[in-house]
Order: sequence, then C-alpha cells, then structure tokens
Amino acid sequence: MTTTSHCARKFTVAAAATLAGATALALVLGAATANAATARGAAATRANVAAQSQAATQTNCAAVPSSCGYPDGTNTGVPSGTTLLTVPTQVSSGPGWSYNSGGWVEVSGNGANLSGLYIPYNLDISASNVTINDVEVVTNGDFGISLRNTSNVTIENSTIEGQNATSGRVDTAIDDIYGDTTGTTIENDNIFDFRTGIQLSAGLIQSNYIHSPGYISGDHTNGIYDNASTTPLTINHNTIFNPLNQTDAITLEADSSGQAVANKTIENNFLAGGGYVLYGGDSQGNTTSNIVVTNNRFGQQYYSTSGAYGPVTYFSPTGTGDTWTGNIWDTTGATVPEPAPQTNCAAVPSSCGYPDGTNTGVPSGTTLLTVPTQVSSGPGWSYNSGGWVEVSGNGANLSGLYIPYNLDISASNVTINDVEVVTNASFGISLRNTSNVTIENSTIAGQNAASGRVATAIDDIYGDSTGTTIENDNISDFETGIQLSAGLIQGNYIYSPGYISGDSTNGIYDSGSTGALTINDNTIFNSLGQTDAITLDASSSGQTVANKTIEGNFIAGGGYALYGGDSQGNTTSNITVANNRFGQQYYSTSGAYGPVTYFSPTGTGNTWTGNVWDTTGQTIPEP
Repeated sequence: MTTTSHCARKFTVAAAATLAGATALALVLGAATANAATARGAAATRANVAAQSQAATQTNCAAVPSSCGYPDGTNTGVPSGTTLLTVPTQVSSGPGWSYNSGGWVEVSGNGANLSGLYIPYNLDISASNVTINDVEVVTNGDFGISLRNTSNVTIENSTIEGQNATSGRVDTAIDDIYGDTTGTTIENDNIFDFRTGIQLSAGLIQSNYIHSPGYISGDHTNGIYDNASTTPLTINHNTIFNPLNQTDAITLEADSSGQAVANKTIENNFLAGGGYVLYGGDSQGNTTSNIVVTNNRFGQQYYSTSGAYGPVTYFSPTGTGDTWTGNIWDTTGATVPEPAPQTNCAAVPSSCGYPDGTNTGVPSGTTLLTVPTQVSSGPGWSYNSGGWVEVSGNGANLSGLYIPYNLDISASNVTINDVEVVTNASFGISLRNTSNVTIENSTIAGQNAASGRVATAIDDIYGDSTGTTIENDNISDFETGIQLSAGLIQGNYIYSPGYISGDSTNGIYDSGSTGALTINDNTIFNSLGQTDAITLDASSSGQTVANKTIEGNFIAGGGYALYGGDSQGNTTSNITVANNRFGQQYYSTSGAYGPVTYFSPTGTGNTWTGNVWDTTGQTIPEP
C-alpha cells in the first residue's frame, strides 16, 4: 500500500458482510478472547499499582524490566500460545471490517471488535468504538495501525511491528493521522521495528513495551510523539527504550513558535535512549502548562545520562502547572534533578542538543564510491567529462558517493543522501529550476580553507527552486554555506568558512524574497569578523522581504550574527526570530558588532522572542 493510494481512497461505512467458513471461526475466537482480555486488563491495572511501589525500591532494572514491575516482552503483546488466523488467506472479513485487495485491512463499522488475527498489512480504522485485541500487525508500510477521525478506539494486548529492523521497518506503528482522535486507549501492546512507535495527541498510552526501533538512513526515531496540542494525554507505566543516539523515547512538540503545548502527564514510565530521552514541549519557546513528569525511571544501559545528551531537554519548570518530581536514575535510584537552562554550549554543541560534527553529514563508517573512478553514472545521473556530475532525471536518488566535483541538479523529486561533495568550484551542489529536492545526511566542503574553498556549498542558482529540504548536512570551507530563498534548512552544521581576500562570508543567505523559508535547529558558526551567520537581504531598495522563520538555531560570529531583512529600508513582514542561542566564543556580543542588525520589530507579523546568550542563558532584548 502506498501513501498516495491510501490517503486518496474513499472509505465506505458499510453493513458487515455475512460470515461463512473461516470468518465464522474468527468470530468465535473473538468472543472467546474478549472475556480473557477483560480479565487481563483488570489484572494489568492491579499490577500497575503494585509495580509502582515495588519499582521505586529497586535498581538496575534495564535487563529485565518486568522484574521491577515494568512492561517487557513477557507481559505485553499477543499472549504466547494464542491462535491467530492470517488475513486474507484464512479469513478476509468480519463484522465491521474487511481485507481490501489494494493491500490493507479496513475497519469501517462502528463497534467492530477484531481479535485473534495476524495481519501482514496496514490496519486502517475509520470507525469509532472499535476494539483491537490479540492482533498481530506486521508491515513495512507507512502505518501499522492508522486512525482516521475516530473516537473511543482501544488497541490492547496486540503486537505491532515492522518486517525487520532496516528497510522493512514500519514508519509509524500506531498513528493518529489527522491528530483529531478522541478517547483512544493503547494498552499492553508490544511495539518494535518502527521509526515512530506511537503518534497520538489525546488519550491514554499505558503499559506498553516500545523498543528496538528500526532504522533507515535519515530517520528521526521517536518512541511516542505528540505534535502541537493542548488535549489531555496520559503516558503511564510504559517501557520505552531507544538504543539510537538521536531523537527520543518521548517527544512533546509543536509545529511553530507560539503554539501552546499543555495537559500532558508522563508518569511511572521506564525510559532510556535517544539524543534526549524526553523533549518537554518548549523547543520553539512555546507556552507550556500542566506538563507533569513524575515518578519515571531513566535507564542508563545505553548512556550514563540516559539519552546521549541527557535525560531531558526543552522542559520548562516555570510553566504554569509544569511539574518535575520523583524521577530517578535506574542504576542508583537517586533523583534526576529538575532541568535547568543549559549554558556554554559552544565547545560541544551536541551536548546541548544542537548539530555538530558528531550528528551531521555522512555517517562515520559509510562506504562511498568515488566518481568517476569507481562509478560514473546511475539512474538519472552521470559524470560529465567537463568536470561535473549532472542529475537530470526526475526522481533520481544518489547515495553512497564521493564526488570531487560540482554536483548540478536540473531535475525534480531528487534525493541526495550519504553523499560527500568536495570541490573548489563555484558551487558544491547547485539547483537549477528544481522542485522537491532533498539534500540530507551529506557532507559538502571545499578542498581547503583558503584558495581551495568552495564559493557556495549549496546554491539555488536562479532563486526559483521550490520544496527544497536541506537537512542534517555538514558544510565547511565555503564563502557562502547555503543560498536559498524558500524551503526548509534544518539540523545542519555550517561552520569553519574558508577565506580568500575580498570574500563576504555568509552561513545562510536569502536574497530579497517573500518565499516561505524555515531555518530551524542549525548550528552556524562564522569565526570571521565580517558578514554573518544568517542574512536576509534584498538586492535593491523597495523589495519586500517576508515569511522567514529563524528558530531554534545556535549561531555565532560574523560582523553581525543575523541580518534581519531591512538593510535597504525594505518592507519586512512575518519575520520570526525565536528561541535562538547566540554564541559568544568569538565575540562577547556574538557578532563582532552585535547579535543582530536590520531587524524591524515594527514590521507586520515580525517577532523577536526567546533568544538567549549562550554563556548566561539570559534573554537578548528585542532590537
């Protein structure tokens, strides 16, 4: 099942088909297991209460979580010995549900109860008051179980997994696709081989074992992900282990600055791994309230600080009703202190959750083939004897290459992943009249920091590309790191510019546009005392500069760290500069002359909020 066909199809809410043969058997099995499920649920609730008291006195629980009363493989998922019928070979429909020959199972009947099934496809639920119990879903699709405009759905005592831990991982094991479900309960499930375990914004997630994520290059791995909501969500008594050194066990997030994140309770869980174990909701300076994080155990089996960079980030102890209490380390039982603002992050940006050389670019150990000596062409691309690589085929995907030339892209829907480009040309990667190009997990550099520097590492040459994403890249030895006017620049490490006499050095440069551009969660360090880390500019007086979001970045250096768009008295609007950290490792004022210039706080929709100094954490006043 592809995402397009899945999202586009029309779901039919129909009367249940008459059962016959194997279908009747499935109904009998479902009835037989319903009472057992009820008993198991009551027992789990009693065990939950007892376990919370027991677990508080124990240490070193990570090897066998159930020994300390937490969920693991022994007490979650479809119980061992349960007979399951395979869909569609043994049963293809039942009351309120049916197998679709397009490759998914659709639950369209309100009140449907699915039990005792093995489903090697997406299980899509577009009805309400549905119960999924003792069901195993195994798929490498976009969703294991998907919820669409539902209410009062229960998914319990079930196993949801990918086909394997690599290319067969499921993207999201359980996904509230539109973020509008109500009354959802996810309980006693075993979830693994996923990119995201559960994406849900309201309801109850309780007593699940979420572990052993899969991984495809470029994944951002989440145990539980809640995106931008104030609806009540309780995450209680789960075991969530992410052995990877990126993203999380639990993330409370928001799409943009200014959104409220509220009414979330995270309690009695056993959590470990990821970049940070827990993201607490204010990653973009959001207003958070009633975020309760209490009586959780932070495992240290992967990292001594539970996550690679720490147990928690972006939790605001000053938010109304926000609470951090009773959280402990697994190995000692000692209290995990309430988070305090981080300072002095410049030496090791990743220690504070920012990009640096440890978490960007081509991953260490990746095997790269050199162009053209080891490979000279592939689907949609070829080496040109004039001394560049041309990508001219729509949909081309370049990966695992070392390119000591300009990489020129004149096609659309192109992905560049795990590629290293090293050149002293005018451009490292150039975009010409493109749309939907993604450049990720790649390294773009000059040959050296002087005469061998690349002029522009990534350049939208005509300023007309759309849908461009530049993410998790490592960019150095440049005059300009990225020149782009619309799209997404996120999670990159842009640093150590090169220099030839007369250069005007830019980390990111956007010239005179109103195209929507988001610059988010980058580290941009310009050690030189001229130009910038980020410039919003216009080529002439009277041009409008608008619709730019600069948030969550770590920036430092240049003449000014940031040029805000009205250098020629331009009209600026909807310029958002929020929750950025201004480093002081080169100059006490971040840039040689200050943190920002040419930012107009009076422009319509212009916002300056939550920006701080690195060394103190103090707020930088609006210019």
